[in-house]
Amino acid sequence: MKQGINDPMKIKLIALIPLFYLFSCAGTNDSPNVTATDTLELKTEINWRNFNAAAFEKAAENEKLLLLEVGANWCHWCHVMDDSTYSDATVQSYLDDNFILCRADQDARPDLYAAYKPWGWPAIIVMNENGDELLRLRGFQEKNEFLADLKNIRNDPIPLPDRNSGNSSNLELNETVLYNKFIANIDLKKGGYNWKTKSLESQGILHGLHFYKSNDTLKGWTDLTVKNSYQLVDPVWGGVYQYSAKKSWNNGHFEKILRVQADYINAYCYYAAKTNTTEAIEQAKLILSYCDRFLGNETPLYWNSQNADLISGVHSGEYYDLPEAERLAEGTPAVDKKIYLKENAAMCIALSNLWAATGDHSYLSKGQNMLKFILSEYSTPAGLYSREIGETDIYSFEDNRKLLDALLRYYQITQDSTLLENATTLAYQLIKRFDSPNGIQSAAGELAIVPTIVPRNNIRAVTTFNLLGHITELDTFKNYALTTYNRLNKEQLAKSQTTLPLSFKAGVELKEAPFHAVFITDGQQQLLKTEYLSALLLNPNSYFIFDVLTLGEMTTEDEDFYGGFDAGTLFMCTASFCSSPIYTKADLVEFLATQEMNL
Repeated sequence: MKQGINDPMKIKLIALIPLFYLFSCAGTNDSPNVTATDTLELKTEINWRNFNAAAFEKAAENEKLLLLEVGANWCHWCHVMDDSTYSDATVQSYLDDNFILCRADQDARPDLYAAYKPWGWPAIIVMNENGDELLRLRGFQEKNEFLADLKNIRNDPIPLPDRNSGNSSNLELNETVLYNKFIANIDLKKGGYNWKTKSLESQGILHGLHFYKSNDTLKGWTDLTVKNSYQLVDPVWGGVYQYSAKKSWNNGHFEKILRVQADYINAYCYYAAKTNTTEAIEQAKLILSYCDRFLGNETPLYWNSQNADLISGVHSGEYYDLPEAERLAEGTPAVDKKIYLKENAAMCIALSNLWAATGDHSYLSKGQNMLKFILSEYSTPAGLYSREIGETDIYSFEDNRKLLDALLRYYQITQDSTLLENATTLAYQLIKRFDSPNGIQSAAGELAIVPTIVPRNNIRAVTTFNLLGHITELDTFKNYALTTYNRLNKEQLAKSQTTLPLSFKAGVELKEAPFHAVFITDGQQQLLKTEYLSALLLNPNSYFIFDVLTLGEMTTEDEDFYGGFDAGTLFMCTASFCSSPIYTKADLVEFLATQEMNL
């Protein structure tokens, strides 16, 4: 008989959800004073296999179930599982007799990250030889309960309901609905969201800045969130902790992950541009300084993360209270020296924002060098870019889409046509390799499970393809953005606080073309061009195409319209009107503020 909601295994899934926050992980240069160690080795005697099609064949051949553990190098509770549960001889014996055992690092496996990210790390999934999921466990598992769960599912292997419910929904998400849902789930007393953890998320901050001048509630929430988030920046080494637990900002989980560093740099740059505060920029610089010192290496890119624990599985809160000399005397937490595409593409964008916020060209140069290295070393014969250098078995949509964002960003800044050509070629490949009738799939290649359709990835793709379509004037991409939006599961989007701002942005941008910023130059106004770009890039409603027209080199049509204006003049145009001539950054900021009030 098929299990119902009262069955022990189903109750296990529901009852463990609150424990997720306690027992799961939510999601350098070789300088003489840094002793970063390599990725931590496992301390168990379990013979873990790679998770692939061969593992399912092995399960069928041996009439065993397959157990997959998805974790992360930086995940504290993953290490605790190794030291306490998997090290137990009884657990090891039962696992070996009854399961084919697979382990994967979610950072290295975009297909598994997409499938099980909502589950937290470690995520433990038991499947039959056909890939049907029989049991899902989130977070740390005490050995006796773990054994009981495994024995129950081994004796009664009934498949769980399918997690992939498709990507279609008739729910309409207009701006009012999205705004009300966002407001309902923010913490107005402490900042951040009404979650058990506290962290900053750049899209949420951008959403708050979108309404900063017109809505006191969101203005206050944005100020509170940003200022409280400074508590998550390591005061000794810089770098931001992943999040804080117990509904407070001062109970940090100390792992430092590259994608989180990039997100905070972006948020602080946007906030500083809006509020004219220097503190946010100083915090962003501290974060970058940490990345350069601890995650930098012989390539232009960055390593992936630094562990929270000095000793694997042992909480290190007291260590992070120490000053630098005492920390170094004890050693430094291990660094995951993998170099991943998406995270480094995100850092390229963060560096461009730090350049825009400070005017320091070294940040832009570093971002350009990173992007050049990615294009050279991560390209593959498949026309896609690999998650790691030389890894061509599985391709990640988000890795490639984030690279597409970086290409568009640097094209807008530099007007380098080869970047736009690369972006266009890549976009065609993304459609070809990842599209499905229900939406954009998270991964492609030699997959062991059906690829997940992640609403967050799809809504991000809407804005990426839409902007590319307007820059290239190719309807293929604009139409694909609209198709992707119409296929989205709006109900899923509405349930996630972090996708509400993305949905709002996508809905607004699909309704109209971006502003066309036309800069007239004789080749001598580089500083003014930088000032214009900085205002546009850091505008919370940033949606524009930047075009440079050089006096004496214009087309006849452009010459007739713009030729009579002085070098250094900027126009902000749509299909139906152009602004009055703009001569200074202050003029542009005033124009953008007027447009913001009209939204």
